[in-house]
Amino acid sequence: MAITYEWKIVELERYTDTGGVFVAHFTCHGTDDTTGTTASNYGVIHFTPDPDAEDFVPFAELTEEVVIGWIKGQPDPDSENFGVAVEAGIARKINALDNPTTEKGMPWVTESQP
Repeated sequence: MAITYEWKIVELERYTDTGGVFVAHFTCHGTDDTTGTTASNYGVIHFTPDPDAEDFVPFAELTEEVVIGWIKGQPDPDSENFGVAVEAGIARKINALDNPTTEKGMPWVTESQP
């Protein structure tokens, strides 16, 4: 199964005195390239910005790609990193939609009946 993922930043929260971003709201949308099945994840991740750090990026200089990189690179206890974990979760959702293990309905009612 090949899935194309699209990450978007929905909102950033920052300190007014330093411009350091401490919260990022994001979505990750996955589409199975073969079936067209889609699934999404919305999340919030927290950072501890250090304006004295060498790699600190001022708010005005941030790009969506930089923040997505921060999110994807966060450690995750169950995976290589947070980005891998999010994408794996979306892949599981798509797989479950494409290969359902349960159904609902009543045997005495056909789909054509109201």
